[in-house]
Amino acid sequence: EIIIELIFKQISGIFNVTGLTYTDRFSFAKKIAKIFRFNPNLINEISLNNSEIVRPQKINLNLEKIKSKIDTKLLTLDEQLQLMHGKYD
Repeated sequence: EIIIELIFKQISGIFNVTGLTYTDRFSFAKKIAKIFRFNPNLINEISLNNSEIVRPQKINLNLEKIKSKIDTKLLTLDEQLQLMHGKYD
């Protein structure tokens, strides 16, 4: 919807587009399991400190630019997962 709106409004540029919810990977996986009725207890948290690949602990995108250009509602993580779940139910 956001891409279509940008096209119709003839807005170009580089935009961060993501949901409104900031979460870590572990909590994200648990939410997905819960929404799609998988057992969230099978998901175990691991430390990324032992990995040879260096990854940031927190990643957060600034959405102010895209929010100033569009009317389409940005969804929370729960809203996005519920929408996806409804499509695959």
